[in-house]
Amino acid sequence: MKIFRFLSVLTAIILETTVLPFSLSGVLIAVISVSSEEISPVILFFLGIVRDLFSGGILGVSSLFFLILYFISKRYQKKLYGGNPLFRIFFIALASIVQSLLYYRTLDRGVIVALTVAGFILLTFFEKLNPSLYKGNKISV
Repeated sequence: MKIFRFLSVLTAIILETTVLPFSLSGVLIAVISVSSEEISPVILFFLGIVRDLFSGGILGVSSLFFLILYFISKRYQKKLYGGNPLFRIFFIALASIVQSLLYYRTLDRGVIVALTVAGFILLTFFEKLNPSLYKGNKISV
């Protein structure tokens, strides 16, 4: 499962630096952090460096963003995992807003809505993939 998460973020980084007009890796990191699956901060740091190398951005900005997302989600773990599923969606939306401001210095509502919907779809996918992590707090449409 850890290799799947690593490869999915690496694929998102490659797609966003070559094809996609928006950044999907931050939302994927937020989904992985919120979905109560463990991922190593060292791997997040490495993936951030890879994203910065591929995109040509300032080296270390993505690593810092990924680590901050991870540590905020772990700080509010009980609220995000045990509470209302809307907290998880709100966290993903907030991550997409901050990521849009950090990388593109603009606040495009269409991109934020698209990233939040993509995060919701990824969150339900991870919920269906491993239902034992969610302890009865299912997301439904």
